[in-house]
Amino acid sequence: MVSPNWHNKKALLLADGARMATDRLAQLAAWAEVVVGIDGGARQALAEGIRLDLLLGDFDSLEDEVITRLSATGTPVQRYPVQKDATDTELALELAVNSGVKEIVVVSGVGDRLDHSLANLFLLGKYATQVKLTWVTAFGTIYYLSEKSPKFSAELTPDRVFSIIALSDCLEGLSISGAKYPLRSFCLPFGSTVGISNESTGGKLEITIKRGLGAVVFPEVNKA
Repeated sequence: MVSPNWHNKKALLLADGARMATDRLAQLAAWAEVVVGIDGGARQALAEGIRLDLLLGDFDSLEDEVITRLSATGTPVQRYPVQKDATDTELALELAVNSGVKEIVVVSGVGDRLDHSLANLFLLGKYATQVKLTWVTAFGTIYYLSEKSPKFSAELTPDRVFSIIALSDCLEGLSISGAKYPLRSFCLPFGSTVGISNESTGGKLEITIKRGLGAVVFPEVNKA
């Protein structure tokens, strides 16, 4: 098994799923210091000429030809059995966190398997309690809030739609400024829709929490 030393590096994990826009993927690849292809997620990396530091998975959704071509370029390959107790995405996240990365961006991981998509929402949330983590998909971007990363801040144009979803019993001390519907020290309960379909007012949007786990979701299709 590969035991990389990725201490304090920025990691990009390419999962299988809906294809990303070429320019967005190129931006993320330029940002990353480590790029990992997760099973079928490596297919777009190869098509776009993105160098992988590691290819891993059980390869039930990746053609042997792609594996051979990547291996021939010097990409390390880590193969797992098809029958196992974790998805390939979970194995990649575990490896990245254990290797000491400081930040993770997961690309894709959503598609026509609703069970996989929902599982990934909570799977990434689990690791967001250990490292700063963002999930970028063809349908939108999710920034996780946790005690590890309790603040989201960005300069935005007016009318950018976003939602906040609690992934724990209560997203405590939730404060929002720079939005149509601001909040201050609010407890957002699990299952509540209070945080759905807010909008930026232009300028700095700032979202902070004190405790809990949550997701700040920017849908790709604005306005919704």
